[in-house]
Amino acid sequence: MAPSSSSSSCISPAGREVKLFNDGSFGTLRKLAGVPDDFANEGWNLDTLKDSGAKGGCLVAFIGSEYVIKELSHDDHQSLLAIAESYLQHVKTGETLLSAILLHFEDVASGRRFFAMRDVV
Repeated sequence: MAPSSSSSSCISPAGREVKLFNDGSFGTLRKLAGVPDDFANEGWNLDTLKDSGAKGGCLVAFIGSEYVIKELSHDDHQSLLAIAESYLQHVKTGETLLSAILLHFEDVASGRRFFAMRDVV
């Protein structure tokens, strides 16, 4: 199955226009977790992204203590596109230690790609 992309009028991370990837899968996870579609619309912006200190050097932003927005490298973006459906099938069993990825998107204006997940710290 080819990865899907779309846009949604209620999903606007940081108030920006975005292209969504595999939102059928990630929307299912949001629904199962009781997370509203607009959870990433406020509480962060591109200027609040900071170096994560991780070996990959990706930038991250936090939405309170609940969610993390992480910028994706090209390779990480491609990997997430490839595994989205199998990731959904695995995580929705509830028998996982993986943190739930809730959104995968591209900022239309900048072309930068991100995912949003629950903060597990």
